Amino acid sequence: MTPIDDIVAEDLKPGDVFYVKVNKTFYFLQVIHAAETQDQLNRFGYFVVFFEKTFRKLPESAKELDLQRIYKPKYIWKKTILFAGIWNSEPNIKFRTDLMYQEMKSKYKLIFFDNLKVSSSFNPEISEDFSYNVQCRTNDEGIDITYNHLAWQVILWGLEQEEKGKTKKRSSTIPIYFKDWLEYVEPENIVKTEKTISTFEQGTDQTGATKELKKCVLAINKIDGKQSFISTIEAEAIIDKLIEIASGRGLNEAEAEKVIELHREW
Repeated sequence: MTPIDDIVAEDLKPGDVFYVKVNKTFYFLQVIHAAETQDQLNRFGYFVVFFEKTFRKLPESAKELDLQRIYKPKYIWKKTILFAGIWNSEPNIKFRTDLMYQEMKSKYKLIFFDNLKVSSSFNPEISEDFSYNVQCRTNDEGIDITYNHLAWQVILWGLEQEEKGKTKKRSSTIPIYFKDWLEYVEPENIVKTEKTISTFEQGTDQTGATKELKKCVLAINKIDGKQSFISTIEAEAIIDKLIEIASGRGLNEAEAEKVIELHREW
C-alpha cells in the first residue's frame, strides 16, 4: 500500500486536467487514456500529455487553455513530445521511492483543474498505441510521437531542466519594446514578435505603411498560432506599439486600429 504522502494523484479519469507550478511557470497536463495490464507491478497505466501553452499567471478558466498542442521540450529530450505513460501497481500516480529526486515531493504539487473533453487530434499527432510494450514511432519531422515510460519525479526533473534553459535564455534576452514581458513570456516569443514589429518600424515607404502593417499583424498571428502566448495583456501592448509606429509612418490612429482589428487573431 502506497503511503499517502507518496501519492501525487488518485481517482484519475480520462479528461482530468491538472497543473504543476515549476519555477514561476504553470504547466498543464491531461490524462488522455487509462489502461490496465495483468502485470501486478505495472497494472495501472495513465497516459498524460503536457501542453505547449504555459502560463506565468494561473488561468481563470479552461477557455484560456490549448488542449491540442503538445509540449515539445526545447532544452532536454529533444525530438520528443512530453507524452508520458505512468505505470503503477495501484490506481494512482505516486513518487517512486526507488528513484532519485525525493526532495521534489515537498517542492511540487499536482493540482486538479477540471475534467475536459480529450481532443480528437493533437499537434503533433500522437501514436495511440497504449500498450505497455510500445515501439518507438516518429513523424515526418523525426519527432518521437509515442509515449515514454516516465516516473512522476523524472517528469518534474525534466521540467526543471526546461526552466533552467529558459532562465538562461531569458537572462541573455534584451527586449526592445516589451521589457516587462520577460517575467512571463518565453524569450523566443519575445524575440520573434519584436523582430516582426521592428521590421515594420524600419520601413520608410509612407504609401506602403498600411500594407506593411497588415503583413506585420499576419506574421504575429503566425507566431502566436504556433506558441499561443498572447493573452489580453500582451495583445494590448502589441496594439499600442503598432499604432504608435503606424502613426510615425503617416497613418492616423483610427486607420491603424482598423487594420489591426481586421486582421489580428489574438
